[in-house]
Amino acid sequence: MKLKLITGTLVLSSVTLFAQHRSITFEHTSFKEIKAKALKENKLIFIDAYTSWCGPCKRMAREVFTNDTVADYYNKNFVNAKIDMEKGEGIDIAKQYDVRCYPNLLFVDGNGNIVHRVAGGMSTKEFIALGEETKTPEKCFSYYTKNYEANKQNSDFIANYIAARENTCLESENFINDYFALQARKDLISKKNWN
Repeated sequence: MKLKLITGTLVLSSVTLFAQHRSITFEHTSFKEIKAKALKENKLIFIDAYTSWCGPCKRMAREVFTNDTVADYYNKNFVNAKIDMEKGEGIDIAKQYDVRCYPNLLFVDGNGNIVHRVAGGMSTKEFIALGEETKTPEKCFSYYTKNYEANKQNSDFIANYIAARENTCLESENFINDYFALQARKDLISKKNWN
């Protein structure tokens, strides 16, 4: 009985180890060529903005980017680039997109404009949901950036924009000041504002 149990466990372990065999296909060309490919294929570019020392970056590369479902989804919907932000072309890309923490997951169009961005490691389910968010303009980072001036008097809009900025390690102090300028004195101690 023990031999059967051990054999069954080994077989299941082997199946688990080898069940995931696809991974995101990352382009290994210049950023200029990657943008040209995105324009030609009418796709957004997903950029894994990483560093060699970043633990969550390594976990994403090992566990999320190699998941079959993730690989199929991202290979179908995006032109994918994995760029070390501390080497070569990555240094200028980090400056261009104001990358301040890692991993920074950027979605840009073929002209190089930011569409969506977040920072931090995530599960396979969260990562696919992130890709799906790029299909809904109102959920994308660029929506808040483009519409901020028109919505400066809308405290809910500003609160969402602050959350979007902080989810990608961008400075929010000016926007926080704008938000609190709209709050009535009695609302300053509300749970939402306190948080």
